[in-house]
Amino acid sequence: MSDLFLSYPLAPGTWLGFTDAKVGRPGEWVELENYQFLCGDEVTRLTLFNTLVCTSVASVLRFGLGLWLALLLNRKSRRRPSSAPSCCCPTFCRRPFRRLPSDGSTTRSSRSSVGRC
Repeated sequence: MSDLFLSYPLAPGTWLGFTDAKVGRPGEWVELENYQFLCGDEVTRLTLFNTLVCTSVASVLRFGLGLWLALLLNRKSRRRPSSAPSCCCPTFCRRPFRRLPSDGSTTRSSRSSVGRC
């Protein structure tokens, strides 16, 4: 179902790409004229090039950072039990959470103690 909602704009967008529609009037079928214009436009080619370069650089940096963090967490350490979670989540609470009463009551005293460090 979500594929339908995500791909729905694709059909009208493709249709509009082959027409010369403007706001307020229906377009006429111009076939590949729009795409030929875009291929010949210097600004469009520069924009496409910048998009590809930025996407490639960001992907490589994110992969490298993820690999570095995975290796950092996987290395042997004497302080591993306490230092591994704290380097991933700076708000790590060393004291375990207190459980709520099993009877389902949520009194003021039981709620206020949950999640406090």
